[in-house]
Amino acid sequence: MCRTIDVTDLVDQQDQLYNNRKRKGLINKIDKLIDNVVESQFVLYTPHFAMSFAQVLYTHKKCVEAAYIQEGGMIYRNTIITHLPILKRIWCFVVDNLYRHTNRVWSAYGWYMPGKLYKQKDLDSYAISNVFFKYLPSTNHIIKWPHINIPLTVKDNANVFVFDGFTKNGLIEQGFYLDKCKELIKMFAQSYNYIKFHPAQSKEECNTIKLYFDMQGREYTILDNSIPFEIILASTSGLSVIGFGSSLLYFARDLGHTVHCMDRWLQGSPLYIQYKNAFGLDDF
Repeated sequence: MCRTIDVTDLVDQQDQLYNNRKRKGLINKIDKLIDNVVESQFVLYTPHFAMSFAQVLYTHKKCVEAAYIQEGGMIYRNTIITHLPILKRIWCFVVDNLYRHTNRVWSAYGWYMPGKLYKQKDLDSYAISNVFFKYLPSTNHIIKWPHINIPLTVKDNANVFVFDGFTKNGLIEQGFYLDKCKELIKMFAQSYNYIKFHPAQSKEECNTIKLYFDMQGREYTILDNSIPFEIILASTSGLSVIGFGSSLLYFARDLGHTVHCMDRWLQGSPLYIQYKNAFGLDDF
């Protein structure tokens, strides 16, 4: 039996963990939740430790070790830090110990930092392939997505267009992105298509993209965000998945679908190049 507890409210407050006046109060709330619902020692499975909420979970007295579990599909090479220069180490020590006065939250430059996972000698990760955590100093374990009878019929061998929340997240200029979406649809749209919008996309942006399909005389079905697209990928076969630098394209590739990733079309965006270089995104 698996018990699920919604901690969205606490996660949404995690910026308070870097506030000297509010940190203690939020840590106490998180600790109280764990003390009330977790009856024994536990292992923490987390996508990464760049978020302070995961750090507080790891440093709780009942947590005995941590492991990584794949959440997205894109490989952020620069977030896996295996060596810190001496000046960075001194800076982290000063901030964590002399300014914040806590060992529950640390200066996180990335998903992994050496010396922070002090409760264990070995580190494990879990992913659908050996690619995603290839830069993490862990023993990787392959897991398989289950095949589920979903309340949605997606035709085998269909074309699925995956769009992104890049513009709302400040990763690309909206006009530039929409122009490339228009080109994408013109090149790949068939007589019937499926569309997967990102939750961060505005209604205006989604309507513009739908208009591009209409202009080409192409029919489409919009995939409801209430059904994870990863489950659709694991439960169907032979799809052609089309888009730009979305994590879902990487999942689709690893699950054996045909993928048309036109990420190179975005190289003309200064914002996108800055984002890609900052995180060390591997080419598709």
